[in-house]
Amino acid sequence: PEAGGAAPAGGAGSFRSVVRMRGLPWSANANDVSEFFARGGFNVPNSEVAIGLGPDGRPSGDAWACLPSDEDADRARTELNKQTLGSRYVELFPSNRGEFQAAVSGRPGGPMGGWRGDRNGPGGPGMFGGGGGGGYGGGGGGGYRGGPSNISVGMPATCLRMRGLPFSASEMEIMTFFQGFQMVSVLPATAPINEKPTGEAYVEFPTIDEASRALAAKQRGAIGHRYIELFYATREEMMAAAAGRDVRMYRQQQQ
Repeated sequence: PEAGGAAPAGGAGSFRSVVRMRGLPWSANANDVSEFFARGGFNVPNSEVAIGLGPDGRPSGDAWACLPSDEDADRARTELNKQTLGSRYVELFPSNRGEFQAAVSGRPGGPMGGWRGDRNGPGGPGMFGGGGGGGYGGGGGGGYRGGPSNISVGMPATCLRMRGLPFSASEMEIMTFFQGFQMVSVLPATAPINEKPTGEAYVEFPTIDEASRALAAKQRGAIGHRYIELFYATREEMMAAAAGRDVRMYRQQQQ
């Protein structure tokens, strides 16, 4: 396929485990991605590669690759993470088949910088369904600062930033944490800063009222052994984090 396009979807039954790539050269195409994985001994046909597009229709620097098994996907992330493609170091993260299919479609509302979500998906009210979710996105999270006993949550907005997540926290754990609330999209984790995990994630809700209810009910709730702090964040901040941009200016604007 041409650079910036998306390859056709292959059989979900044979290539079901998805890896998200971040930091690709803008000119990278499916063949480049296949060759990248071949260097590690992994078979990824061109038909099992999708090149992500940003909101402007240009390559986002993200791609999704389907591997035959979870074991292959785990090993690829371990062995090929931060290896080079062209002159760029590429980061590899877990993903899912729904996100891959959204990238393949190239449609508006698909992965923009690496995340998407479908309102009122098959999970029912309060569950985030459809083909969404997304991988790791931006540089350093967003939202507002505050201490654990006197948390400043900022001005109400439709998104919440989560802080203090276990570094292993998954999209499903976040969805379960907010079970009972309607969610639009989830950014399960933001990209590491200086190679250190942030322990932050974003969740978008359909209305400010829903986000406010979720914040009030779940502030200092637990995931695993960690207590989670919640902060309001705008959708623009969440999208900036997903696209890998510096979100500190969004925090400063809200202080």
